[in-house]
Amino acid sequence: MKECSAEFPTSIAFVLDYTENALTDTLSQQLQVINFLRASKMILIFLRYP
Repeated sequence: MKECSAEFPTSIAFVLDYTENALTDTLSQQLQVINFLRASKMILIFLRYP
């Protein structure tokens, strides 16, 4: 019983770390997409109004 209770918090910490890393990855990907879209808009505006 003690072994199980000792491993339990460790597994929770592992899951939380994994979730945090996964969310951070998706957030950075979304930020890259947003930056790309903003750059595209700037280029389009620049081309439209020479």
